[in-house]
Amino acid sequence: MVMRRRLWLAWLVLAAVPAAAGPQADWSRGARLIATVPGGFRAFREDGRLASTEDHDGESSRVWILPSVSPAYAVTGDQPCFQARGRLLATRLYYPDTHRAEALLWNAGTGQAVCQLPGTFFGVVRDGTRAITLAHDEGPVRLWEIPSGRHLADVDGTGPEAGPCFLPDDRWFVTNLAHGHRVGVWSSTTGKLVARLQGYYGEGGPWLSPDGRRLITWTPGGKEQTLVWDVPKGRLLRRIRGSAHDFSPDGRWIAAQARDSKVRLWNVDTGRLGATLQGTGPGGGALPAYFSPVGRTIGTETPDHRTRLWEVPSGRLRCVVAGSFPDYSPDGSLVLTNGHFPQPTRLSRVSGGRQLAGFGAMRPSFSPDGRSVILEGQDQVQLWDVATRRVVATMPGGWGGFAPSMLMLATDNKEGTSFWAPAP
Repeated sequence: MVMRRRLWLAWLVLAAVPAAAGPQADWSRGARLIATVPGGFRAFREDGRLASTEDHDGESSRVWILPSVSPAYAVTGDQPCFQARGRLLATRLYYPDTHRAEALLWNAGTGQAVCQLPGTFFGVVRDGTRAITLAHDEGPVRLWEIPSGRHLADVDGTGPEAGPCFLPDDRWFVTNLAHGHRVGVWSSTTGKLVARLQGYYGEGGPWLSPDGRRLITWTPGGKEQTLVWDVPKGRLLRRIRGSAHDFSPDGRWIAAQARDSKVRLWNVDTGRLGATLQGTGPGGGALPAYFSPVGRTIGTETPDHRTRLWEVPSGRLRCVVAGSFPDYSPDGSLVLTNGHFPQPTRLSRVSGGRQLAGFGAMRPSFSPDGRSVILEGQDQVQLWDVATRRVVATMPGGWGGFAPSMLMLATDNKEGTSFWAPAP
């Protein structure tokens, strides 16, 4: 399908996607199947009223209206994802012979084409007026006007693992510069360079404070330093020993791990050391520390596959639980840890560390409201109720995930994608 650059009619019908409203979903009685549709699941829209799947041929995608799971439209391209607060759908055309990609943008409500952009897609600002793509792994990064598809600027930047990213306020985007271990801060309006920051961000970055005004970079050459920057001013705020990966949810603390296998809590505002924690990954390698969603707890791993949970900012040890890679409940009171075969995955209380349940070799994750746990196995997905501590539903598949609204649950299986609603 060939798309034209200027398709203004499709853009004019775009409207802001309202937040989902309605009663809170109750999954404690189990799940009932609504429909199974072809293709692999890709994404829910943030209001929970649309979902996207990718056809198995890898060349087309479909969008479904929820909760009826009725077909909305089909579009060209794979990897469908909702953008611009759910007003746009982005898909990808990939040409394996030349390793070239193109990004296709569609009106998420109607499926009408908006524009086609050469390069690997890396995001759209929230109002849907700018997009960035990566021409090749070594750059450049390209800034585009939406919906016209007009090319605004080429800027220095690389990818794809640590690629370009818009900052939360949409005024700037950042890139890892191709040379010199620097991060570029660019205007989202003009593509002009605003600041050049020392250091770089790795895979999974950039690491930003919750308000998007502070950025973490690393220094090259094994110096094990974390630099904290004021992004709007391009000013260095702190130079901290060790490697940090994230801010606490309130943006006040970062946890940096150094070669001495200790994790240190640093106050970003004052630069003072808050606490020194014992903890290192298996084999002594550096691994990130894990803040709880409310920021009162941080987890560090031990060489024998246990997790120490510490109080923030005092550094008081709260408990030690078996397993690694902690996943917290939304309120931070419970923690899931992954077992190492033949040890099971466990659910424990953060306060005191008492184990509440073990889940064998299944991969667990909390629901958005923390009242359920999804357990993923090789050929089945189970839904576990936290209050009653029992399995309330068993569904075919190897992956499961809730819509943000909690009104629907999707599972991937051999037949395609199954959509579930709470049992009556």
